[in-house]
Amino acid sequence: MILYANIKSFKVVNDIFGNEFGDYAIRCFAEKIKKQFTPRCVYGRLGGANFGFLVPKDEFDADKITNALSLINVKRGSIRYPIQVQIGVYEVDREEPDVSTMFADARIALTTIEKDDSARIAYYDDKLRNEILWNQEITAQIDEAIKNRDIRPYLQPIVDREGNIVGCEALCRWIHKEKGFLAPFKFIPSLEKNGMIAEVDKYMWRCACEILADWKRRGWDMFISVNISPKDFYYLDVPKFIKGLVEEHKVDPKKLRIEITETVMINEADKIVAIMEEFRSYGFIVEMDDFGSGYSSLNMLKSLPVDLLKIDMNFLGKTDDEQKADTIVKNVINLAMDLGMIALTEGVESQDQFDALSKMGCNLFQGYYFSKPISIEDFDELVIVKRK
Repeated sequence: MILYANIKSFKVVNDIFGNEFGDYAIRCFAEKIKKQFTPRCVYGRLGGANFGFLVPKDEFDADKITNALSLINVKRGSIRYPIQVQIGVYEVDREEPDVSTMFADARIALTTIEKDDSARIAYYDDKLRNEILWNQEITAQIDEAIKNRDIRPYLQPIVDREGNIVGCEALCRWIHKEKGFLAPFKFIPSLEKNGMIAEVDKYMWRCACEILADWKRRGWDMFISVNISPKDFYYLDVPKFIKGLVEEHKVDPKKLRIEITETVMINEADKIVAIMEEFRSYGFIVEMDDFGSGYSSLNMLKSLPVDLLKIDMNFLGKTDDEQKADTIVKNVINLAMDLGMIALTEGVESQDQFDALSKMGCNLFQGYYFSKPISIEDFDELVIVKRK
């Protein structure tokens, strides 16, 4: 078994306590290794805070290894610091002759738990291998898919209290030439990891502007909400690019609504707030998507320049106390209105939910009760039927 071990956040140790203490911590970990493994094992420092081990399968005891190495208290004088270690494991395959490749695979396994402080060990397997190959495949195909419009927007209607379609959300779908319809979870996470999501989002924003321009010619007064990935802000000047699109297609900025998830506020909140203000000053309506599903806080809401709050019905989950759930939703809707925001509830699945939310004062609604995301052509037909 090949093990690749990493001391988590080791740069923090050097930054806080200095390189001398950092070197001492490395030596302490090395001594711990010597006591843990038998002479049949091979082990050493690969570089930095990374260590490699080769352990005979008959000696490999995952629980014993993780208990011994996952948390080590380093003490020197008055300084005491616990170092955490995570391990990636690769079971040696005789058909793979390259040791460096096997260590790389163990490292890949480790990357799957790097953001989870509670996880200590991860294994490289066929599922992980296939996931990597799939990520490589779709990354290589994404440019052609955009060029051929195999990736396209599907539109999910947004209705008012009377059930009239007033707009929609543009959602990315991929009609793959070989694999057929690809659900978003099949490719969006991969694109977010490798940065290609920015190219897809740029294309989706352009498509939304093309649709709005077509509606304008037909006299249809509706809006489209488009999503912005947190990764987009790292790769381009988002407000400048989107402003350029609405100017190019001569559409009203208010018709292209900007959806930002609350997760973008985790890092660089001040920067994101400034970007949201820039959007609003140009005339865009800014929406916060998935409110209640992750990092929501009243403290955050009071400082956000948001025009519309999208309330995720699913954040309540399944509950036996429906009265409490209704009370929470009702008060979030009231809070939005008191803050001068429009309330939109997504995830509406029944007439009863629609009626109840309407009575609570919700302004707009979205969900499978009205329609799943559909192609542009089917959306146009739905609008025409609704208007007859």
